Amino acid sequence: MEPSLPEDILLLIFEQLVRVEDTEDKWPAVVYNRRVAQAPFIVAAICRRWRELALATSILWKYFGFPKAVSMNERDLLRLELLRSRVRNAPIDVVFGWDHRHEADVCTGGTSILLFDALLELHLQWKSVVLHVVGSVDCDWTTDQVFECLHWPLLESLSLAIDDKLGVIPAAPRMRRMWLDCERKSVEKPFIVGSYPALTMIGIYCDSSPALRSLALALRGQLVELALIDDCDDYFAEVGPEATRIVFPVLQCLTLDDVCWLRHIDAPALRKLLLTNRHIPSMEVETMRRFEHVQDLQPCGEFSTRQLAVLTHLSNIKTLTFDCPPLLMTAFKNRQELRQINSGALCNVASFDAPVWPHLEHLYFGAAGWPTSSSYSGRGFNAFISDRGHNEDPAQDIIDFVSARNLRAASTDEPAVARIVQVVINHPGAPEWLEEKLQELVVD
Repeated sequence: MEPSLPEDILLLIFEQLVRVEDTEDKWPAVVYNRRVAQAPFIVAAICRRWRELALATSILWKYFGFPKAVSMNERDLLRLELLRSRVRNAPIDVVFGWDHRHEADVCTGGTSILLFDALLELHLQWKSVVLHVVGSVDCDWTTDQVFECLHWPLLESLSLAIDDKLGVIPAAPRMRRMWLDCERKSVEKPFIVGSYPALTMIGIYCDSSPALRSLALALRGQLVELALIDDCDDYFAEVGPEATRIVFPVLQCLTLDDVCWLRHIDAPALRKLLLTNRHIPSMEVETMRRFEHVQDLQPCGEFSTRQLAVLTHLSNIKTLTFDCPPLLMTAFKNRQELRQINSGALCNVASFDAPVWPHLEHLYFGAAGWPTSSSYSGRGFNAFISDRGHNEDPAQDIIDFVSARNLRAASTDEPAVARIVQVVINHPGAPEWLEEKLQELVVD
């Protein structure tokens, strides 16, 4: 029996079939979505009505995603030609990548090179692009043609990974977000020189010193979110931090895997800081106090009492989240040992004479922010509920911290120190009684 659904309903269903997961808070990886790739062809084979509607709906054919080089073959070339003819002039989403260092024999076979060249020819239709091409130098060719384009008129999101010299990014007036991953020392000159009026977020995973200067020259007045995933090398140290400090006046969210970058950045509008424990003990108090205006802090890693003590100089924190954000997970390569807090560190910090984080209102513990390995050996919360002698009970650690922070005033004439009004624990091993206990401690 022929389907009787109205065309507008069918089109909504078709659009859901080719929808790709939103990755705006992650570092986009080359993940071939086989279901989305096959969806338009399956829809077009259901019946004559569906086929006619599918062929007339160009956006249904927008997904130009391809598997890894080891799986590429002539069928992918044929699919690309079919997509090309059916998408017409509609914007397209590209997902393509290889690693010649591990796939050299396959890539030199020609299929992947032909696909790569064909996708570059479609650059005027690019909307969302994940293009990771690593190891091209090993095959005696370069990725220069990526940067030979003069204009990406429809591009909104770009994730580019190469190990060649970074060229000038073509002008992209609609581009909102960009992730750049390239080999160290590959950034030798400004790569942002065109027109990018909509660009507000950049993630950089490379030799960040010259890259940061390039961003400061072109985008300092419009970057709202910045992620630097790289060692803070000696590039700035030669002339001193004061002479090289770069101001990003509208930056609101900063992600760092090396805290030393704080020495070289001024961000008067910054509200959210996401960072790891790297080099925190060596961070100057003056530097931390330059970021007193930060209100949302998200530490990721194994934090000791000493390291948390440095972070207490961020005295205006209202929201404290122990979790590992997706961009930092990229840097850590999912290493479990970097996702925990040392036993007793929280309650030790809370016992300081001066109240720590006096404006703290919200406290979160994400699934990746509390012990899952190392000293806790994956035993979670419950293994330590009755063992207070070892001080390894994360549940009790939280209770001690909140109790110390939420001390009631001795008399009605004294202001209360307590400010924590919400504690959320998103951990599968948390005991059921913990939430009820915390509700008794937080401020009403």
